Amino acid sequence: MKGIRVVFIFISATFPFLLWGGNVSFKLYDLNRPIGSKIAVNLQKIEDEKYVLGIIHRINEALKLHPDSRELYILRNSYMYILWDIAPVDRKAMYAKIGLKYAEETIKKFPDHPDGWIRKSIFLGIYGITIGVLNVLSLAKDMRDAALKAYRIDKKYYYAMPCQVLGRLYFKLPPFPLSFGSMDKASKYLYEAMSISPDFAHIYMYLAELEAARGNIKLADEFLSKIPSIHPRTWYELLIKRWTMRTLPIARKYLREKWDKYNYDFLIDPHRHMRVR
Repeated sequence: MKGIRVVFIFISATFPFLLWGGNVSFKLYDLNRPIGSKIAVNLQKIEDEKYVLGIIHRINEALKLHPDSRELYILRNSYMYILWDIAPVDRKAMYAKIGLKYAEETIKKFPDHPDGWIRKSIFLGIYGITIGVLNVLSLAKDMRDAALKAYRIDKKYYYAMPCQVLGRLYFKLPPFPLSFGSMDKASKYLYEAMSISPDFAHIYMYLAELEAARGNIKLADEFLSKIPSIHPRTWYELLIKRWTMRTLPIARKYLREKWDKYNYDFLIDPHRHMRVR
């Protein structure tokens, strides 16, 4: 799909975003748009730190013209996560803090929309992981509360992202007395995410890890087998599919070894090599 780019055209509330390249065209989603601004994104450069910084700069400039645009706030939050993900280790903490700041600004501006809350939960988590695992435990309650707020507002939002985040949170955290991790709650939220967004690749990676940890290796393999056949419909799904497909051979390798020991988080680190203790 050489030359793919995403063109965001803010014309009216009914004009769709289009992802196009050659004869390929995907309809994205319709949201309220300000008048007259345009942001073009080349997906072939989406893992270039300077390029993503440039996108965020353009979004910030557009926000000066359209300070009440919810869509621009949401885009900025999305690209800050991508920026954190692709950044060198020595800059991850800085970008996570900026992402958290942007999430808080989104909450202040749009308190009844789920995006700011779910991004707050995510950025708290990745900031804690970036500066040390013990910090995640100290931030866990705030992470859960923000994700639950998003869940109560709209659990179906952004491919059931509130369900995904809550499921991963309960899965990765240790149980009482260290924290409130729970395999049962992780299962509840992740299976709910699958029922809401059955064509979202990452959910099957999360469910595979959950079931492998439970010892259900055959079921875990069935979840992994679903990923190659998923057809992305939007630019975001295209990125997720691409990252997940990179991880899939690694996941299968460790699945064959029954994932007896693993230290890997698909939500936080979707396309890095699995690290085994």
